[in-house]
Amino acid sequence: MPSPFPGMDPYLEQDDVWHDFHEQFCHECRALLVSQLGPSYIAKIDEHIYIQETETAPRELVGRGDVTVVDGDVAVVAFESASDIAAPAICLVEPSIDIERRAVVEIRDRHNRELITVIELLSPSNKRPGRDREQYLRKRSEILISSTNLVELDLLRGGKPMPVTGLPE
Repeated sequence: MPSPFPGMDPYLEQDDVWHDFHEQFCHECRALLVSQLGPSYIAKIDEHIYIQETETAPRELVGRGDVTVVDGDVAVVAFESASDIAAPAICLVEPSIDIERRAVVEIRDRHNRELITVIELLSPSNKRPGRDREQYLRKRSEILISSTNLVELDLLRGGKPMPVTGLPE
């Protein structure tokens, strides 16, 4: 049966569907960029890990994982050399703690690995009022005041658009 909504899928905005779409989109975006970047740049996927201890506590970025353990048969670990492996950090996570992993596409300088551009696919939680939007707006502000470029993609119909100043009517 053809979609009743040609050119869009309103079901993507459901939380249980969005995560899979977001992850697939980031990998496809990276694959398309690799063939178009000049020899001085690389495109890579980075994973940011957020932990929230209680419903009222702010969600905090705790870093990027060296190794990710996933449900299923697939786990991907990449190291450039043996010297990249640091001593493991041990962290006990209570079952009531919410852990969220979000993929981000980055373009970096091939030689010094300086971050050149971040490609951000807005999530439904970025566009809904609350702590997730506030945290995203803080991260967005940090990028915008730096020398890093930000490409923000909004494929969602719902939610409040990101604030933008200086655009023509």
